[in-house]
Amino acid sequence: MKKITTFFMFILFSIMILNAQVNNTIFKKVHIKKNETIELDSITKIMFLYHSHKKTIEGQVSPLITYIYYTVNGKPEEKQYNIDFDSENIFKSGWKRKDYIFIIENYIYDEYMNLNIYKSKDYPYQQNQFIISNE
Repeated sequence: MKKITTFFMFILFSIMILNAQVNNTIFKKVHIKKNETIELDSITKIMFLYHSHKKTIEGQVSPLITYIYYTVNGKPEEKQYNIDFDSENIFKSGWKRKDYIFIIENYIYDEYMNLNIYKSKDYPYQQNQFIISNE
């Protein structure tokens, strides 16, 4: 009986590991420059327009304001994201839009961003608290 229990525990553990690997799959890695357009899928394109910052009082950290232009099925829409970063660099920062999660790996202010893009259903939300949702 102990061997059967151990075997089933091994199978369950293996399935959990496989699910974790599948659910952390990056859909697309991109290097997007200012005013450059990339295609996410057959109906969705995004363009990185520019970055800006808010004026803050002394001691406050300004969020990175990121402007993105979306085209979905030919319909244009501009969005603004106020992105806060984890001061200890434990969590990644980014935003959610429709079926995608955009994680900023690094950037040069108002020049480019390196993004890891996930399908929303595949992103490990429990591992990251710094996701902006702006549907």
